[in-house]
Amino acid sequence: MKRLIFIGLLFIMLFSFTALKAQNAIIYTAHQNFNSRIYVLDMQGSVINYFEYANYRMLDLEVVDNEVYVTDAFIPCVYKFNPHNGDLELIIHDMTLYYFYGIAFDGNYFYLNEWDMNRYDINGDKFGTASFDQSVQGSCWDNEYLWTMDEGNITCWDISDWPDLVEISTNNFEAPTPQCRGLWFDGEFFWTAESKDGLGYIYKFDYNGDIIQQWLEPAYKGWSACRINDYFSADNPSEVDEVNKLYQNNPNPVQLYKNNKTSFKFKLLENEFVELTIYNIKGRVIKKLVNEQLEEGLHTVDWSNIKAKPGVYFYSLTTSDFKQTRKLILLK
Repeated sequence: MKRLIFIGLLFIMLFSFTALKAQNAIIYTAHQNFNSRIYVLDMQGSVINYFEYANYRMLDLEVVDNEVYVTDAFIPCVYKFNPHNGDLELIIHDMTLYYFYGIAFDGNYFYLNEWDMNRYDINGDKFGTASFDQSVQGSCWDNEYLWTMDEGNITCWDISDWPDLVEISTNNFEAPTPQCRGLWFDGEFFWTAESKDGLGYIYKFDYNGDIIQQWLEPAYKGWSACRINDYFSADNPSEVDEVNKLYQNNPNPVQLYKNNKTSFKFKLLENEFVELTIYNIKGRVIKKLVNEQLEEGLHTVDWSNIKAKPGVYFYSLTTSDFKQTRKLILLK
């Protein structure tokens, strides 16, 4: 009997430990001036962690297979966001456009709005453009229709005859407030966040705009919110750190007239052949900083006497089974 009680208590302890480790989390974007933050919140709205990005404007969010995708409006890009360490993996980069605001995924394609609606697959390849004449501050897919939002007005679109978009005006409704930005659908309810000069709210609401649940935002000028399942906190490094990693270059931005130099740091888990390459916004190689076999561990590489023109650039760390891309900015 005592043995059965002990086994029962052990099971309860193991279950409790798992429950503490595994939890759903809210992902929330906010910006101020030229900086953006992506917050990880618990389901009560308390901050677990946040990551700050200079010279980004992180806006709308989408969740695909429990992975978070975020748009950058300063440069028309979509990144996959790692909620454990804040890393960004470049997924879509379309320099024929000026910005991305709303993002939605229908199970096969992303829909991203500039002035027109653009469609891309999960690998970032483009599959057509639909003429679209409305401003979009957020968008989502509810397994049947594409929804867009502008100044709190939520519009329903039938896209079954892509690239023709047909508005279903009888489905249209208003978000909880006109200050709402960003739009995400969790399978049952919509999510959004307020963009205000003071603290606003993150809202979960139904097809009538009625609020189901709300959380006070941790920072003003919010834009979007979504939920991920089974978030694991990063207190166990083995869960999140056992991968190669490319860090943000330092300094960034680089003031060419002042120091004309920046450093790149990256971590390798094993000895392997590595490429560290800098590209311009059109994808042309500007500089190959590393192209050799390296040992495991931390490495730092400098880019000195920079001859490139001021502007936005990307740099990628590539190995046989890993690639990570980050953004850098050169200033006069």
